Amino acid sequence: MTVILHELIVKNKKYQKSIKYIAIVSISLLIIVRFLFVFSSTFQEATLGTGKDYYASVKKVIPEDRKIVFFNSFQNASKYKFFFNEEAFSYNSVYYRKNQYDLGEYDKDFNNSKVVFKGWWNDGKLDTLRLDNNILFRYAYIDDYTIFTKVNAVIDDLPKQLKVGEHEVNISIENPYDYDIIFGKGRFPLTLRLLFQNIEEKKYFVNLSPSIEKLSGSSTYSEDVSFTIGKNIPEGEYDCQVVINYIYPQYISQKWKVKIQ
Repeated sequence: MTVILHELIVKNKKYQKSIKYIAIVSISLLIIVRFLFVFSSTFQEATLGTGKDYYASVKKVIPEDRKIVFFNSFQNASKYKFFFNEEAFSYNSVYYRKNQYDLGEYDKDFNNSKVVFKGWWNDGKLDTLRLDNNILFRYAYIDDYTIFTKVNAVIDDLPKQLKVGEHEVNISIENPYDYDIIFGKGRFPLTLRLLFQNIEEKKYFVNLSPSIEKLSGSSTYSEDVSFTIGKNIPEGEYDCQVVINYIYPQYISQKWKVKIQ
């Protein structure tokens, strides 16, 4: 077959250029697909991790004294509970959409608990082991997991236009829970930031200073804070939100429209 194809190409020179481009594209696609199947555990997990066998392999590596928290996946949390009748939670970051795990009373089961945080990305934050089905399991042990999904922040005087340099605003943060939320401690310390996202969904994070140490339970925190717009943020219009970074950032406010110039 290869010989016949070669003869056809040699005899029909006018098709050589088109066939050359088709061959390059085809070979490139084959290499990419092979790479995904062999090396990308995220791709494998997305295609294979749908049945009880997959969740059973996950359950095997969860110590009995720990609960499981899935990153950006209400489907995985729901299926895990369905198969094993055990509580599971989804931590929904700014890279995902909000769902029932942002609304329910999950603080009662998960706050200050020992958990296994099950992540997706190979970004150096998590540990890795290989499951029975050869899928890489990226995870972290957290001994005092913090739930803060219902915390709400408001900035009253955020300017509609910002320039490169330092700015000061007043921020109010309501903690509706009956427990304190502690910042700056542990393997994954909570930190407060501003997120600027443009129409192309490019995200830029800016730290707020001074750093908050604690949000007391059932109270509202209010303080003047400063932040710096760096030259790394291009000019343009942005949606601005307050986020708490905990392993990965999570929204705790509504959006404001701002223009950086």
